[in-house]
Amino acid sequence: MERHSFFSKERQADKNKGRIHPVWRGVGFVLMIFIPILSFLASGLVLEYNQTEHWFPIPPEFIINWQDPLILMKLFITVMLSFIAFAVFQLITFLLFGLFGPKRYIPPDLPPLKRKR
Repeated sequence: MERHSFFSKERQADKNKGRIHPVWRGVGFVLMIFIPILSFLASGLVLEYNQTEHWFPIPPEFIINWQDPLILMKLFITVMLSFIAFAVFQLITFLLFGLFGPKRYIPPDLPPLKRKR
């Protein structure tokens, strides 16, 4: 039988090679839900501490006449904190993958050897 036929065991192993494990999909989904929620809660704390510490001025364009006059500022801070949190998680993932991930080149990626004839 041929080495690379459709019935070889190597082909079956390659089928699962590019797939992401379902646990990591679940972790990504949980982070995608919890990071904005935690960022919104943290934005409330940032605005509370900003009233006493005066870290940054609140522009009048962000104050509206509604139930919570600072909702636009909370949303703005939520988006900024979410971007920072996602960037930190991506940096950690990048560093861990660089340290413990596969080698940069595996045999199929290497250029063919030049042989003298």
